[in-house]
Amino acid sequence: MTDQVLLPDLKEVAIHQQNDVDMSTMVAYLKSGVLPEDEKLARRVVLESKQFELVDGVLYHENSVLPGRWCLVVPREFRTALHDKF
Repeated sequence: MTDQVLLPDLKEVAIHQQNDVDMSTMVAYLKSGVLPEDEKLARRVVLESKQFELVDGVLYHENSVLPGRWCLVVPREFRTALHDKF
């Protein structure tokens, strides 16, 4: 018997990304240009934004080892389940 992994659809992933403490600032910046009030954090978001892309509202990160390849940014609440299954 094999364990099946039920993955959320991308619309659900996008919602969780927007609410995730780790990625909500990047999503907000890429989506509407909104930066955090903290100047240091705002600078970091702008600099790191070159490594991220929003596609249909879903956040992807460019693979640093294989440039041009994009990886889904997994919200924190899904990471443990994915880690346990793979």
